[in-house]
Amino acid sequence: MNSNFKDRAISQSLSSATTEVWLVSTHVCLVFVIALAYCVLFLPAAGAQLYTGSISGTISDSSGAFIAGTQVQATDDAKGFSFTATSDAGGRYVIRPLPPANYTVSVTAKGFKTQRKTGITIAVNQNASVDFSLTVGAFAEVVDVRAGAVELQTEDAETGQVVNRRFINDLPLIDATSNR
Repeated sequence: MNSNFKDRAISQSLSSATTEVWLVSTHVCLVFVIALAYCVLFLPAAGAQLYTGSISGTISDSSGAFIAGTQVQATDDAKGFSFTATSDAGGRYVIRPLPPANYTVSVTAKGFKTQRKTGITIAVNQNASVDFSLTVGAFAEVVDVRAGAVELQTEDAETGQVVNRRFINDLPLIDATSNR
C-alpha cells in the first residue's frame, strides 16, 4: 500500500511538472507573439524618418503636350553619383531617394534638344519640383538652365532641416541640478 501511495504521489508530481512546463511555454509563446506584433506595428514608423529627398516634375514640349518615355538623370555635383528615372504617359517623373547634395538634372528625349538644369539643392526631407519644357531639335544640342532654390515645398507636409555641428555646439547646456 505504501508503494501505491508513492506511485500516486510521483504521478501527481509529474502531472504538476508537466502543467508548469506547459504554462511556462504558453507564457513564452504569448510574449513572443506580443513582441512580434509590436515589431510589425511600430517598426515601419521608424523607417519613415528619412534623411533623403526627391526630385519630381513634369516634362512637356513647347506646345504644352506631355512627353512620355523621357530619360531623366540627376547627378550629384560633388560625388558624381547618378540617379535615373523615366517619365510616364503623363510626362511625370520622380527620382528618389536622393541623399542631400547639389544636383544637375538632365532630360533626354528622342527628337528634342537635351536640357539640363543645375543648382538643384536637396536637403533633408526636401522634395524639389523641377519641370522641363523641351524644344524640338537635334539630339546633340544641349540647353543649360540655371535653377534657383525651391522657395515653397508643396509636394508633402514633411519637414526637415540640415543642422551643422557649430549650431549643435552652441546650444546651451541645461543642468538639472541647478535652481535657475
